[in-house]
Amino acid sequence: MSETQTQLPTDIWICASWQEYEQAIANLLNEKAKSYYYKGHMRLEMAPVSFDHGQDHVVIIFAVTL
Repeated sequence: MSETQTQLPTDIWICASWQEYEQAIANLLNEKAKSYYYKGHMRLEMAPVSFDHGQDHVVIIFAVTL
């Protein structure tokens, strides 16, 4: 039988123990995400755009401006 993984909500503060926080960030090690823990609450923020995409965007804006 396979284990079911629940999707954690992102970009909001949720109540969690330190152990739950450590488990959540262990699952996100390969992803570019920021995580915070403060007074029994955790927050996970997923990076919306990669650096490469942002750099390409700047080149296009610069070219259009010229």
